[in-house]
Amino acid sequence: MNQDSAPAPERPALATGPKYYLAVVGMIYAAAVGLRVARFLSARLSAENGLVGSTAEQFLRGDFPLFLMGKDFMGVYDVLPMVPLLHFLGPSSYILNLWSPLYTLGAMIVVHRLLQRVVGPWGVLTGLAFLAIPPAFWLHYCGYAQTHYTLGVLLSALLMLQTARLSEAEHWGAGQTFLWGLAAGAGLYGNAQTVGVFLACAAFLLATSWRRVRPLNLVAFCGGGLLGGLPLLYYLLTAQTAYADKINVFSWGYVAKHFHELWTNALPIILGFNTPPTGGSLSPASPWFGLYLLLLAVVCAGLGGLIKRGLRGRPRLALLFPLVAAVYVVILLTSHYGLFLHGSQQAYLMSLYLVLPAALGLVVTWFEPRAKIAAGLLTALTIGINVGGYAAFRPNVYPLFLSPAIQARQNRDYLEAAELLRRAGAHHVYAEDSWLLGFYGNGDPLAVHPWQPRKNEDAHRVDASLDPLFYGVDIASSTTLLGLKHKIATVGGRLSRWGFAQPDKGLLLERHAWRARSLNGQDLGDALGDGDLASGFQTAGPAGPGQGFVLDLGAAQTVSGLALIPQGYVETPKGLTIEGSLDGHVFFPLAQSHGYVGPFYMSGPHPVLKLRHPRVESYWRPCLVRQIRISHLGRSNRPWSAREVLLWGPGPAAGPDADWSSSAVALRRLVGRLKPARVYADTWAAAVARTSADAPPWISLAHGFHNESRPDPPLAQWPELIAGRGSLVVVDRPEAAATRRALELLGLPFTEASAGRLRAFALGNPPARPVIEPRAISSRLSPAAAAQLAHPGGRTPWSTNGPQSAGGALDIDLGRPRLVRLVELRAPDFAQDYPRALTAWVSDDGRAWRPTPLAPAGPLFFSGQMLLRRGGAVNIFSLGPGVTTRHLRLALAPNHCPWWWSVQELVLR
Repeated sequence: MNQDSAPAPERPALATGPKYYLAVVGMIYAAAVGLRVARFLSARLSAENGLVGSTAEQFLRGDFPLFLMGKDFMGVYDVLPMVPLLHFLGPSSYILNLWSPLYTLGAMIVVHRLLQRVVGPWGVLTGLAFLAIPPAFWLHYCGYAQTHYTLGVLLSALLMLQTARLSEAEHWGAGQTFLWGLAAGAGLYGNAQTVGVFLACAAFLLATSWRRVRPLNLVAFCGGGLLGGLPLLYYLLTAQTAYADKINVFSWGYVAKHFHELWTNALPIILGFNTPPTGGSLSPASPWFGLYLLLLAVVCAGLGGLIKRGLRGRPRLALLFPLVAAVYVVILLTSHYGLFLHGSQQAYLMSLYLVLPAALGLVVTWFEPRAKIAAGLLTALTIGINVGGYAAFRPNVYPLFLSPAIQARQNRDYLEAAELLRRAGAHHVYAEDSWLLGFYGNGDPLAVHPWQPRKNEDAHRVDASLDPLFYGVDIASSTTLLGLKHKIATVGGRLSRWGFAQPDKGLLLERHAWRARSLNGQDLGDALGDGDLASGFQTAGPAGPGQGFVLDLGAAQTVSGLALIPQGYVETPKGLTIEGSLDGHVFFPLAQSHGYVGPFYMSGPHPVLKLRHPRVESYWRPCLVRQIRISHLGRSNRPWSAREVLLWGPGPAAGPDADWSSSAVALRRLVGRLKPARVYADTWAAAVARTSADAPPWISLAHGFHNESRPDPPLAQWPELIAGRGSLVVVDRPEAAATRRALELLGLPFTEASAGRLRAFALGNPPARPVIEPRAISSRLSPAAAAQLAHPGGRTPWSTNGPQSAGGALDIDLGRPRLVRLVELRAPDFAQDYPRALTAWVSDDGRAWRPTPLAPAGPLFFSGQMLLRRGGAVNIFSLGPGVTTRHLRLALAPNHCPWWWSVQELVLR
């Protein structure tokens, strides 16, 4: 047999009357429809309901999103059928839940057509029965509003059916190949998980039918694919994508762990057994485990038989089923996508439901002429296992079947809540069930999750509003620590908070004289006020009661507020006591909170509960203090840290032209005029800029970006300032002076503009400063390594070979008097070995030394309020306007740092 001939089928004839057989087929389909109707009526409301439904509502408002939830791998084909129904009937979960049963029934019909080509009649019935009364996991998705998954399975099935038709045709027509490309393009756009079926089908056709391909077929393939995936093509051509980086997700190191999760958790769930993530147990000692091994052996035997039958060409199409399974298994075993194999949501393996019926059906076909008996036994086994798992299946607390009255009541409740919020004038809302609230309100109120927004464009608009409502969000302890008066009332049946007063923070206090000591006696020096995000206070392990520090301001000052900047949002405290003192002995309370939920801080006119730009803020009536004691309340399973402390005092009141509304208008005008490429701003200002820009720039937002695969800074990191034209830094007025000094210290040119309560710094390109090559560098510590620093490209790092507390110095001979402004020390392999207390000395002859000012200057990072340094692999020090000298000494002052000081490259400018 050659590639140009259609393979001969090997299917036994039906040994039973056709009417009887058709009656059985009808009963199977009736059971499938009945079970899906029951699942449809008894489904529950979920966040996915709201997300999918609100995406459909965007079309009704004239907005046409390319992707679901802002993710560039889930298209919106699945929501399009919902749009007309929502227009005429209004928001309802029934409209959303209707489509998954239809998509899964459609996939079952397509699989039926495929089975008829590969296995005998009784094998077809066995495979159909498995899909009609499916495992609990598949039945869960038959009534779940995540239609992008079920539509993806349907499109994958259609792609396999079109592949079968092409493999059977002696000559390919342009129409056939166009339909194949159309199904492939639509599937890849609708849900990127269909890529496994696409790869398998493409490989199958390439291996078995490549001689039938003609130029017109290739044109038709591409034409269909471009039409089906047209939105994806448009996105790829207009957005800055980073799909090439996806190759980094693959590694052979995943295989062992993922294989264990595959066969102990994922495959049992797919085959109908409940494991701990789905509310059951599958221990090796249980009888269920024996049934699992039996069914798994049957499936593996069936897949092996399909391979054998396909290689024999009876029919060759049989190879496609194990090929699809193999592609998905390889992808999951060798990539980080396999990390999902340990949980309950096995969405990456859904396409196996296109393969399993063929494997089960082939095993039945082997038993001809007793296939009827084999079909009855295997069907009874699979249906018994599937139905037996329904009652205990709990992927997300709720059972598969709820009372239909519950869904009806939930629809009424959410419609009523949305109406009550509108009547109360709450048009921008933070709510933990925001996805549903926003859907039933059809965008009014516009509701988003406080810290996990799934529709980022909506989150930008809520963040940019002047007074959003916290609807039923449990932030009582957080507002207690924040210390600002606000309104509290029951709105729409839930306790809500809004109308927060503005803090009295007119002046950011100077920090150069601060000293700190931990409550267990450790001297922290100036680590909490040195402007270095890499230093500060951090507990050695999970935070416990009484851990904290005392901050001495050096002199009594009037303080009205405080901000603690942690390493990341995970290192916020569970509770705090903040106390003040004038003598260091008698302390009085300033603020206290148990059960703190954060990071919770003021951004612009209102507080936010965000993960990006994390900080803990507290405000109180201005009072005179010299020492501030901060101690942890309660126990946490995570460390607690404070990398920097900011203190504010009262200042002049803002003028009538500096309210937040006029500030937003001024910022929009400024962004529109400057058209920056990068904006560094806190949550509120960033959201204002994001919602006003015609071509939104990169912004250090408190959450991710819509329809962009450009990577955000990880949440545990602060965005680094890119010094150059196109960067715009936006801060509140009290932090403007500190921001201005940071830019001047690094020698960066900028223009400053006012935007109401905000100040904006538009950066220019740094001036070209030539590198100064030293004649020689020496040190009493590791002199040979120090000498190599004078020659670029040296590999040996210089080091103090001990803690910085023991001192150390580098003497630099410039050969002749030179003007030096900046010193850059690099140690890429020893990021923690940067100098903590570096001083500079100059000399004309190398013997008589005199001190000269040296200040850490960069690199700069945006913390949310201002620009701060972060010590690490690269450190830049400023000599102010510069000093002219021949000899320069860099020496460590006494400090308590246990890390060494290492330098791999030294650059002078």
